[in-house]
Amino acid sequence: MYKEHEALRYRRFNVDALKEEVKRSTGGLDVVRISKWAEGRSNKVFRVQLSDGREVIARIPMPLAGPPHVVTASEVATMSFLRNRLGLTQVPNIISWSSQASKTAVGAEFIIMDLAGGIELADVWDKLTINQKARVVSEWVKFETKVIHAFERGGYGSLYFRQDVPSDVARDVFLPNSSQPDSDYVLGPSVSQQGYWKDECIVPEDLIPQHGPWPDVLSYLKSITIQERYWIEKMAKRPTRKRPHPSIELVRKVAQYFIPSDERLLRPTMTLRDSHMYNIFISEEALARGDIEITSVIDWQHTTILPLYLAADAPRFIGYDTPKPGENEAEFTKEKKFLMAVYHASYADTGADLAWATALSVGVPRPTPQVMPFAARTCWHAGYVDLKKELIRVSLDWQKIAPAVECPLSSEGYTEQDLAQVRKDQAMWYAAHARRVAIEEEIGLRGDKSVTPDCFRAAVKTDQRLFDAWKAGLDLQELGNVNPAEIWPIGRDSLKST
Repeated sequence: MYKEHEALRYRRFNVDALKEEVKRSTGGLDVVRISKWAEGRSNKVFRVQLSDGREVIARIPMPLAGPPHVVTASEVATMSFLRNRLGLTQVPNIISWSSQASKTAVGAEFIIMDLAGGIELADVWDKLTINQKARVVSEWVKFETKVIHAFERGGYGSLYFRQDVPSDVARDVFLPNSSQPDSDYVLGPSVSQQGYWKDECIVPEDLIPQHGPWPDVLSYLKSITIQERYWIEKMAKRPTRKRPHPSIELVRKVAQYFIPSDERLLRPTMTLRDSHMYNIFISEEALARGDIEITSVIDWQHTTILPLYLAADAPRFIGYDTPKPGENEAEFTKEKKFLMAVYHASYADTGADLAWATALSVGVPRPTPQVMPFAARTCWHAGYVDLKKELIRVSLDWQKIAPAVECPLSSEGYTEQDLAQVRKDQAMWYAAHARRVAIEEEIGLRGDKSVTPDCFRAAVKTDQRLFDAWKAGLDLQELGNVNPAEIWPIGRDSLKST
């Protein structure tokens, strides 16, 4: 496993050629200094200082990011569209790029862009007053509203320049109040990492997923189950996992009944999925005078245009925020609810987008139309229990869903006892997941499942200790021919040999 992870993070490229490309694309300015600024899950990011004092960003995608041409070409087109079509100057300007490694001396795909201006929201969030945080939410809504209203029709997929997608694949996109398709941009294959390739495995050459673009919602929903089944059949190593769970096939039987009838909820919608505090920058000067101004919004990689009801979500800097160590949880929860209310009201009470506000499901559980597609496309990583529970609930409640139609799941014979059992299974699954997270944290794995070089030896020792303790408590006879190391979540042998 760890050798595979290492391969997914390794990218060979010509540093001198990259410096020359920076020089060429910035009008002949010399590169004074280039240094690695960051390395996340998908990219190596370099900060480049030029001879006139200007700084730019050079970014190289790693194999982990996904198919290199489509990922790079789509991100550049998306950023260009946001900046040039929608006038969102907070999106950094692209200076130079290539989505074809074989066509550049750099030897890898790359994007060179202006450095994001301002300071990361994460650096100041805890210092802001509640009123300032509410102002951040309001300023975010002003930005986001333009993004989610970018398209009127055309289908679903990811955005590209017209010349980067074969004409027999591309779908036209239509801006609001326009009867003509956009001349420069089209829909092409989805670059979303949520189901269309897996960020923890190398994609085999013969795996051609149902990656879009899609003309309608039902086509998209069906593609989820086709892709998930295909992936499991191709990539599962243990024979017991090679047969996709029946739940995946059952989704296809009921998918059409969970497409909203309100056409507003089906509008092709683009959002920034990673709208967390590290991707949003605010003006330091404005903050000094007590004001809030968003200066930059970054990381548009893997952006996909989906039906509004599946795209709607609160920004991650609110919805995914967690209390800091020692922080009063009651106060944190109170503040979070307040900011969520501000966000929801910014769409609902002002009339900015009632459909978006409706689809947010603030304060209530997400409905089946939103839960089922997510559960179906995460079976490989998250198991089948969430999907199975949703299907059982659908079967038991069918008379409330489509009373004039015979339940497509009736042959499964689901009962209340089945629902009770799957809830127990779900609790066990989440307990096991929590245990895995605890193991990863104790070993020292970061969010991308890697460790820093200076922590590697300690991580190996901790992993060995935890593995030995876990193995000692196993009933090896019950495991049969299964090697305990093969089901240990961290990948024992590979970690030792890395």
